[in-house]
Parts: sequence; structure tokens; C-alpha cells
Amino acid sequence: MTRDNLGQVYEMKGDLRAAQEMRLRGAADSNIACGNYNCLKLQNNLSDLSRCSVCKAVFYCSRPCQASDWKRHKKYCRQVA
Repeated sequence: MTRDNLGQVYEMKGDLRAAQEMRLRGAADSNIACGNYNCLKLQNNLSDLSRCSVCKAVFYCSRPCQASDWKRHKKYCRQVA
């Protein structure tokens, strides 16, 4: 289980602020997982990741990972938009 998995739980509950805080807990250690569950990169530097442009609560290592996760994430992201 990663902090991103816990972040997804908060995301599903509609608490995007808590989701972002959970994901950022590893930022000091440069140990942040990509928001795409199927991504194999579990350790990323925060500076190498991009955020969802709408909710800012999910981090991705690449555009393909963001596109792959969009089907899942859009249900929760649109709650903010």
C-alpha cells in the first residue's frame, strides 16, 4: 500500500485536500508514487511529477499515465470543477 492508495480513498470520499496532503507526505523523501495505479514508478521526485490541472490533488509521472488514469479520476475531479 502506498500513500497514493490512501490518497485515492480520500479522493473517493470527496476530500481532495486530504488526498493531496496524504500524497505529499513523502515529498521530503522524494518518494512519491504516480497517481496511475498501473504505473511501475513508485519513487519519483516531486519536481518530476505533474498535477491534475483541475483539482491539483493527483500527481502523474507522464502524460500517458495521466490519460490512463483519467477514466477513474474524472468522477472525483469533477466534484471540484
